[in-house]
Amino acid sequence: MMSPTSAYLASLAENTRPCVRGRLDRVAALLWPGSDASSAPWDQLDYAGMTRLRAALVERYPGVQFQTVNLHLQAAKSCLRHAWLLGMVSRDQLDRAQAVERVRGEALPRARRVEPDEWKMLFAQLRADTSPKGVRDNALFSLIRASGIRRAEAAGLQLGDVDVRRMVVRVLGKGNRQRESAIAGWAGPALVAWLKLRAPRGQGPLFLLVHHGGTLDKNMRGLTVTGLHQAWKGRAEAAGMEDVGLHSFRRALATELLDVSDLVTTARQLGHQQIQTTMRYCEQGLREQSRAVDRLAGPLG
Repeated sequence: MMSPTSAYLASLAENTRPCVRGRLDRVAALLWPGSDASSAPWDQLDYAGMTRLRAALVERYPGVQFQTVNLHLQAAKSCLRHAWLLGMVSRDQLDRAQAVERVRGEALPRARRVEPDEWKMLFAQLRADTSPKGVRDNALFSLIRASGIRRAEAAGLQLGDVDVRRMVVRVLGKGNRQRESAIAGWAGPALVAWLKLRAPRGQGPLFLLVHHGGTLDKNMRGLTVTGLHQAWKGRAEAAGMEDVGLHSFRRALATELLDVSDLVTTARQLGHQQIQTTMRYCEQGLREQSRAVDRLAGPLG
């Protein structure tokens, strides 16, 4: 019989499964010490268990980390729902467990602002590395920065998903929603250079593994989200940007777009379903606040 974990993961887009699996493993370890997502008795998860889980997560991820708490709660609830679909739990048990509320709140973005000179230095270093790995990483990070696609979306790209003639990338986003996002023209040369090196090897992942010595993976294995993070870690250290995460690429593009366009266009580019999500990415509001308070005379005149 299929397990709730397998059923739930099978319902997700392939590039989101590793992250969700990690959350389920952590939930299982908190509820049933010594177990993981596969061995956990999800059919035993009830209202009391979900309440204990919420309290344990709040303690583990305090303060503004409530979003992390909610992601873990949602994963547990979704796994329990699949246990119900498999006939392992009653509707009453499911409804009571689902009644445990998410943690409410609103947090400022964790990513710091990356200054224009930092972006310039990073991409100058990437462009200067003409090794196969350098050509790949230049194309990879140029694409993310120039289109604002998510890291998981970038890792899931196939060879035919980037159209350098139209400067458009086709991605499979959250909720298995496919969309096209435009790519800023400045990223074109980096993408063309990688495609020239990559394309003769046939169909498969767009961004292949590159081994020591500069050889592309002969089995056509692509970068995973973990591999993408490792690639960025090395580039970030070289550029003195160790405190910058990949999400800063997406945030930077959103801020730049909102300087020249509107919220609806920016939301479509980023694949947001809610305008409120897009608004959290922009820094224009804070800049306007700063300009406003700077015009105040102050108590000393």
